[in-house]
Amino acid sequence: MDHNGSVHKRGQRAGSPMATQDLTRGVSPAPRVVLLLDLDSSAIRVSQARIVPGVAFRVDREKPIQARQANGGPDLPASAVRDTIKAVRAYLQDLRAEGDVPVLVVASAAMRGAAGAAHLLDQLRREEGVEVRVMSGGEEGRLGAIAACGNLPDLQALIADLGDTSLQLTSLQEREIRTVAQVSLGAVHTSHRFLKHDPPTPAEVRALRREVRQRVRDVMPGLGGGTGVVGLGGHVQALGRLHLRAIWDRRVCLHGLRLQLTDVAAIRERVEGLLSPPRGKLNGQAARRGKTLLAAAVVFEELMALGGCPALRVCVRGAGYGFLIAETFGGAPRA
Repeated sequence: MDHNGSVHKRGQRAGSPMATQDLTRGVSPAPRVVLLLDLDSSAIRVSQARIVPGVAFRVDREKPIQARQANGGPDLPASAVRDTIKAVRAYLQDLRAEGDVPVLVVASAAMRGAAGAAHLLDQLRREEGVEVRVMSGGEEGRLGAIAACGNLPDLQALIADLGDTSLQLTSLQEREIRTVAQVSLGAVHTSHRFLKHDPPTPAEVRALRREVRQRVRDVMPGLGGGTGVVGLGGHVQALGRLHLRAIWDRRVCLHGLRLQLTDVAAIRERVEGLLSPPRGKLNGQAARRGKTLLAAAVVFEELMALGGCPALRVCVRGAGYGFLIAETFGGAPRA
């Protein structure tokens, strides 16, 4: 899930300029509030959004909370659970001061598999009395496609939402969702499974590539290809930022960035170089994500090659934004 502060109204593409309005005045029905808990490879992002059904939604505020152990493992440290509950409690306190505002807590599918997440969500249910809903993998794939529909015009592509533990693949044709598949190729999961050494050995990278190729080949016939891939999630955004840093063109925006297969291969080669000593150039996103960046690059490289997809486009929105569109308008807006 990915959310930036904005107002989204029917008939206007997400991310485009629009006048800010007070969603609590002069509209009917009454607004409701959603708190989004999105777990990615490094943080839990707590976002607050206000929805007026059929009219508009607005992301009011968000707070990232460090959510990984120092070794990059899949478990949530106790500090992340504690800080997330504290952040949600503060949001709820402010909302309850406004009166009886309906609140729904929605968690990304990654919360299902993270140790510590169940305690976090149960505590919110019991102590704060809020409704908590955890997305399924299939639901997250569909909502990611809805987010892409609302942000990238004239879209006919394979939506690839790469998370920590899985890869959601959604076939989109004529702005209609056709097929959703889930593959156990998350960037954190595969990096821990295959990339044992620091830096990874060539044999480890080859083994990872074989695994990705086999898993993608198993599901690709039902998804179709040849149109293009739209990448969602923090991992593809990190790869896109590395590309932008390499080309030094400030006119190019991360959202909608189009990468050819040769570009993705060049990014993967660069990441491999960054992981090798000396580490002087390893900073920012590369330092935080480390070997998961290499795993992510291999996943997208193989996906594009096997699907015959000529380009990868980066979408900075995700399933959380798709959820807000669906809750507000009942589905993806038409172009």
